[in-house]
Amino acid sequence: MAINMTTLESTLQTKFNAVTDPKEMLLLGKAYESTVGGISVTDIEKAAATGVTNVETARTDAVNTVSSSVNVGVTKIKHLMNTKFNGGSGGSYRSSFVIDADDKLCGWGCDNANQQANGRGLANQPGMHALAFRIEGGVRPGKMIQVEKTGGYSGMGLDDNGVVWAWGYNGHGQWGSGHTENREHGQKVNFPGGTVITRIAAGKGYQNDQSNQMLALDSAGNCWTWGYNGHGQCGRNGTSSNASTYTPQIVLTGVEKIYACNGAGAGHSGAIKTNGDAYLWGYNGYGNIGSGNTSNQTVPMLINGRGSIPSGANVVHLALKGHNHNYTVVTTSDGKIHMCGYNGHGQLNNGNTSQSNNFQLHQWFNGSSADRRVKIDTDKNKGFYGEDIGAYVWINQNNSQSSSMALSESNKLYFWGNNEYGISGYGNATNTNSGAAYHTHTAAIKSVAMGGYDAHNWAAMLKEDGTLLMSGYNGNYQACQDSWRSDTYRYTWREPSFPYGIQGNIAEIVVSGTTSESVLVLKTTDGTLWVSGYGGEMAQGTDRETTMGHLHRIEQN
Repeated sequence: MAINMTTLESTLQTKFNAVTDPKEMLLLGKAYESTVGGISVTDIEKAAATGVTNVETARTDAVNTVSSSVNVGVTKIKHLMNTKFNGGSGGSYRSSFVIDADDKLCGWGCDNANQQANGRGLANQPGMHALAFRIEGGVRPGKMIQVEKTGGYSGMGLDDNGVVWAWGYNGHGQWGSGHTENREHGQKVNFPGGTVITRIAAGKGYQNDQSNQMLALDSAGNCWTWGYNGHGQCGRNGTSSNASTYTPQIVLTGVEKIYACNGAGAGHSGAIKTNGDAYLWGYNGYGNIGSGNTSNQTVPMLINGRGSIPSGANVVHLALKGHNHNYTVVTTSDGKIHMCGYNGHGQLNNGNTSQSNNFQLHQWFNGSSADRRVKIDTDKNKGFYGEDIGAYVWINQNNSQSSSMALSESNKLYFWGNNEYGISGYGNATNTNSGAAYHTHTAAIKSVAMGGYDAHNWAAMLKEDGTLLMSGYNGNYQACQDSWRSDTYRYTWREPSFPYGIQGNIAEIVVSGTTSESVLVLKTTDGTLWVSGYGGEMAQGTDRETTMGHLHRIEQN
């Protein structure tokens, strides 16, 4: 006998509260999903009695329908938020997202604009929990292989079926669904049937800003864009953000890598084709597109042959600095760096602090010796997500206090730009406004992540041997300095105060947050998740909204 929806939901809730067997709980979640058109309680009881025939399918169904009632999170993870191709930062505003050991998207922390995607309303989340998505047309999330987070409240995940899922703030069409409605759950991004996405990139910046553009690369080499387009970041539709840019469209073909940055809406985008040609488009107020002027670039522009970049150059990596003092770092296969844009603190390493609207050859990384060539690595499966690294170059998404680092062929790490709070690690907090590049450390380095905003600069260096060194601002114990010590900053690279067994076993790192309120997130080789730093809005994954002076493990909620 059929019952109405209200009665059914009440009955299901009573059953969920009484269930102790997780398998039965999952089946009840499956039954809950099929309430469209009505369903009898007897049918639910029969389903529960049948037994689980496909645990993974049942788990997915439950997560995507009743995640507010069912906790299926785990404490082991596979990947952190993406950081490799987007400036050395993981984006996010006091929230973090990971892919867990069961290949699901999970998150914790701030829940403004429903960025926790769990159906619980706007409630900050203290522990790792599975994100929930609306099921449309019978398509459910597959195994997640990449997770991207903007500098604001939006996020994207890519599954192994080539389907993109979005959640959080959608006021500029970041969901790629043709609308700007915010909802408690995420949903599938709308691509034409048969499109298989292989890589995603979200506009990142350390300021909490919602004006983000989204990029995706498909298996045919097409670059798709959607979202905010106020400065031409989408590479189409001029500088208008409307129904056109709220849905993905192709802007470039033959592409191999995609990049995006953001901040105060002043973001730009980039792509590298399989032949080594590179393209930039979007905000250009500081000459950061390298076009020779400061007019926004509303369609992709070829940068090979512009300024110091030879027309036949093979570009292997782009690093895009967003916010209000944008600049661009281009690395070519011969180990040379070419830069353009804002230069108020010597960010361009060209001997002065004047803005450059054209690409200029880096004074240090000019290719003349092993020490003056950037380390290049285009072997597949070397990056955190199975991509090639390209070049070992990282930039800070800070405001005018930004800086850059790059590793040479001889495994020497060089720093240039703003050095407030000693982010460089070379022993003081003196800025390098002269444009000089300083040798700051020698080691085989896997990754560098830089964080902070408005002078609260700090950095984490992950070495190939699985150990971590940290430098710079420590006011909220981001650098894992014990709480009883009073150092506000560290001028030199130092080992943090980690629990026994962490050093030497670190696999991935990411820095996220804003101003002084940022955190370090790391994954160990056994898949354990750890966090330190600012604690407000549950950014550390605990139910204490206070800063903690030590690294601690994130548990399921």
